[in-house]
Amino acid sequence: MDNRLSKSEILRGHRSYSSALSDSRVYKSDFFKIYISDHKPTVTRNTKFSPLSNIVKVGFIVSKKLIRTSVNRNYLKRVIKEIYRTNKSAISFTGSKIVLISFNESFLYQFSKFRQKVNFQLLNSDYLNLLNRMRESTTT
Repeated sequence: MDNRLSKSEILRGHRSYSSALSDSRVYKSDFFKIYISDHKPTVTRNTKFSPLSNIVKVGFIVSKKLIRTSVNRNYLKRVIKEIYRTNKSAISFTGSKIVLISFNESFLYQFSKFRQKVNFQLLNSDYLNLLNRMRESTTT
């Protein structure tokens, strides 16, 4: 199974993020917020794109207002990327989607205030629980 996170899967550009945030559905848990919106891929001459394929673009957000130092922001982004990458097969979508993953404000506040180490297993289980809730809410 291919768990790599290729560069073509990562969302790039300020406009892409702002348009995805403006018309997205939000799912929240104790530690995460996941924004999901529809994606209309642009086709260029160099793009190998089939209209039947599902393209998922993913972006990772850590607030600069709450986490001031770039070292800590980048560390938290690496944690989110690793959690997404290891559980990539747990997400299945119909159609092309944009997925933005961020930490909840309360978690970021606690991280910035107390400089706690991140418990990867706890975050991973919370992420999987959130994915299960997302799956249940879309099927009903």
